[in-house]
Amino acid sequence: MQRVLFMWLVFVFGLGIGVAYAEESMPLVRMATITVTPGQRDAFIAHVTEGMRQAVAKEPGVLGLYCVAIKDNPDQLLFVEIYADEQAYQKHIKTPHFQTYIQRTKDLVRTKELVETEPIALIDKRGWGKP
Repeated sequence: MQRVLFMWLVFVFGLGIGVAYAEESMPLVRMATITVTPGQRDAFIAHVTEGMRQAVAKEPGVLGLYCVAIKDNPDQLLFVEIYADEQAYQKHIKTPHFQTYIQRTKDLVRTKELVETEPIALIDKRGWGKP
């Protein structure tokens, strides 16, 4: 699993989605793998993408939310979430749209694994941070 998550980081940041930051201002990066109950993928994706859209649109501290599926296992989804800081993340998980997502998907998730990360180099063409 750690190899898959490492490759996911390489994929995301290799696309130029990362951020250049001074060490003292690094954002909080959270990662997760979720395996959806067979037959529930479309329902789960509908709920999670709606919540992701609302979070990015309404919460200044949510810098980016990314979700991809494993090609050989489409029920396994990888998430990378980037928050301005821990406070932004804590605020996010208390929002009505996040709580709605949790309630609507609780029976759609078979497994969930959270991975704590330490950002090292986050570089972005879109202008986050200083290049």
